[in-house]
Amino acid sequence: MSVVPSQNPDVSKAEYVYLQLRDDILTGVLASKERLVLDRLARKYDVSAVPVREAIRRLEAEGLVNFKRNVGAVVTPVSERDLLDSLETLAVIESYVTGVSAALLDDAEIAEAEALNEKMRAVVRHEFSPDAFSVLNAQFHQLLASKCENPRLLKHLQQEWNQHSIQRLANHGYTLDWCVRSVTEHTEILKLVKAKAPSHKIEAYCRAHNMRVVKQLTAQATAQKSL
Repeated sequence: MSVVPSQNPDVSKAEYVYLQLRDDILTGVLASKERLVLDRLARKYDVSAVPVREAIRRLEAEGLVNFKRNVGAVVTPVSERDLLDSLETLAVIESYVTGVSAALLDDAEIAEAEALNEKMRAVVRHEFSPDAFSVLNAQFHQLLASKCENPRLLKHLQQEWNQHSIQRLANHGYTLDWCVRSVTEHTEILKLVKAKAPSHKIEAYCRAHNMRVVKQLTAQATAQKSL
């Protein structure tokens, strides 16, 4: 939960509204296609329409909000095509960024990634929860990519992570079989990282790992259309 501006003078009203709206979108409190009405949000956060408008513009720049004619601002709509396009883009960017970041990870960060993967293993072995797995999976991949020294790549990657959060909540949940295999593949990625494998080898393995879900969803969509 974000800090209320009155409790922290360093947080502007626009920043506060932005953080609140962003969190609500990424966690599904605000669903895909939901309208963002300025007056209603201003009353909710006890601010004028100006900081709300500024916050929405920032979210639009991040791809989390769209403006529709005669409707106004809405949480970015999600279609099956959007999902596949985003996953494919994520596979390319995240894989490269992970490859160049891997060599810069220290032992503590690698150990943290291993701990996250063990938590995912516990999720699939005990009380399986797609949402819990998704959160841990995002933390795992974001950690492995965190040492990339190209801020432009990291900015684009963050946008795709944001999009994937919305899309997963809208129409894509992780299956148990997919999650079990992912944990195994995560272990292989960590072996490559710990062995200081060349960045192109780590990139190639991560890309195959990420593209697996794209191929799976494409096959499912093709099968449904043939019925």
